[in-house]
Amino acid sequence: MHGMEIHACGEEPWTHQAFEASDEGNKGYLSREDYKVAVVMLFGYKPSKVEVDSIMASVMQSQPGLSLEKFLNVMSTKKAARFYHNEVRQLFTAFDRQCKGFLSFEDFKKAFNIVAPKLPERIIIEAFRRSCIKSPASAEKAGKETCLVPAPAFEGPWSRPPQWA
Repeated sequence: MHGMEIHACGEEPWTHQAFEASDEGNKGYLSREDYKVAVVMLFGYKPSKVEVDSIMASVMQSQPGLSLEKFLNVMSTKKAARFYHNEVRQLFTAFDRQCKGFLSFEDFKKAFNIVAPKLPERIIIEAFRRSCIKSPASAEKAGKETCLVPAPAFEGPWSRPPQWA
């Protein structure tokens, strides 16, 4: 069919289009600057120097820039990570009913009772202990040692606003 592109399973056409639109001079690969433009197009943020260095270091020994195949692999990984972290954030928000930004043991227990009602309490307690951060300030208020599960801290590009500088 004329004008119809064939893409690998799971590949989204706009990823391919972002590569083509960002490939200044139609070289067949992305330079550092081209890569930055493509990431802005797809994710809405300018990648850090560290991110660009990391991506480009993986290809510069063998190629002058990032090939379409490598770009598609990198973007697929970034999209999967973004999807996963968005899912975690949505789940956390669903169980943080009072919008406190953390889950107490009671919140944690209620969440597990909803999704896995037959799970033994000892496993819930162990999961909570492994997920929690000790909170001395809360402990003083409650009169006992407590442990809180904080909101997911997303230290990744998917949580940052676009950087245009």
